[in-house]
Amino acid sequence: MITPSCLRVSSTPGVLWDGLLLKNDCRIQLFEQDLALKCNPDGGGLTHTNDVQLSSFPKEVQSGLLEVISPSQYYYPDFTSLRETFGDSKDRVKWRTKQNLDFSFLMLYAQDKGTYYVQKHCNEQKALLKQRYKPSLFQHVGLHSSLPGKLQHLKDKDFGKQTLYHGHNNPAAELSSSLKHYQQHSLERAYKGEDFFWALTPVRGDYILLSFPQPVHISGYLFRSGNIETIGAFENGVAEGEIEEALQPISALRLVVHSDADVWALLSEVLIKV
Repeated sequence: MITPSCLRVSSTPGVLWDGLLLKNDCRIQLFEQDLALKCNPDGGGLTHTNDVQLSSFPKEVQSGLLEVISPSQYYYPDFTSLRETFGDSKDRVKWRTKQNLDFSFLMLYAQDKGTYYVQKHCNEQKALLKQRYKPSLFQHVGLHSSLPGKLQHLKDKDFGKQTLYHGHNNPAAELSSSLKHYQQHSLERAYKGEDFFWALTPVRGDYILLSFPQPVHISGYLFRSGNIETIGAFENGVAEGEIEEALQPISALRLVVHSDADVWALLSEVLIKV
């Protein structure tokens, strides 16, 4: 759900669905607080006064991925009769009252559209929060507030600096898997410590096999599932252990999927201790 302010509305939706993997499972509602549609004299479709060219996203609108919504002018009360509170000016009281009503309208409309709800708005205040999750999972975007004359200097120093994988100098091995990796996130790159392994939805019986050219003494292993952006599996996200001396040396290690999954598989760390 988007409530536009500091970003150009005509470009904001495209930013959200660029690279979106599961478009059939997502819906984007673009909330326009002052929507006024008019016909273009040249027959170019409908345009509203905030420069949103609806014809710019024909496939997204037709498929239902993108919806543009706006409340009736009669949805709002008489803002001139609002009582001033918290020492705010009349303009600020009107702004925050209208913002609350806008958010309520958007959430009410979207309540039966999906299981999860994420709202993107450039003006979320975080300055009063006494506790902050580190590293940040969400980042404030934009400088200009929807309140005229107000600037938002909100940017977390550690945002975007999270480590998505942990690399190790693992022993040489021949790698194979029944899982199909996504883009460049291959098992080979993960094993070499160059990337994380990201595979399409696994099913029961899928496997990852590490075969060593010569049997090697392995004291332990660690496989970490998920990263800061993706939820993992295993026990608390980690499968690790030691290998008994009686089993040494080791010729191969294999991970096996025991049940079908609804989400993709991700290994952010592979460590073979020798």
